[in-house]
Amino acid sequence: MQYNWEAHFAEPGPNSRDRIRVTLNDKGRFYLNPTAMKALGEPDAVQVLYDRKQATVGLIRTPIDKPGSYRLKRKGDSSPNGRVLHALSFCRKYRIQPKSVVMFTDAKVNKDGILILDLNQVATVSRKPVEKKTS
Repeated sequence: MQYNWEAHFAEPGPNSRDRIRVTLNDKGRFYLNPTAMKALGEPDAVQVLYDRKQATVGLIRTPIDKPGSYRLKRKGDSSPNGRVLHALSFCRKYRIQPKSVVMFTDAKVNKDGILILDLNQVATVSRKPVEKKTS
């Protein structure tokens, strides 16, 4: 059999550390990587917004003492500059229920300083559980 092979060369993509990466898990926890935090101005708290028609979440920097603000917390020592937003009540109110961990594929900060997270533009990123080896 004769093959007519065409070579495909991987194109270098942007370093994941250089782009905004936000994930959401099934427990209503958003994870914002250091680039997302920097794009928001490295806030200690955010106000969580929702556009029902567009199915889009918005996060905007807000003073930590403002009523209704959500505190951004460290995610252990493995990511000293990334933050976690615990927003289960928000997710329940708006019936946002991912079945696994999803990543917002087009997360960006608009001219008003709002981090736009479109629920129509997500990709599943959760990993299968690692099976423990038995000796």
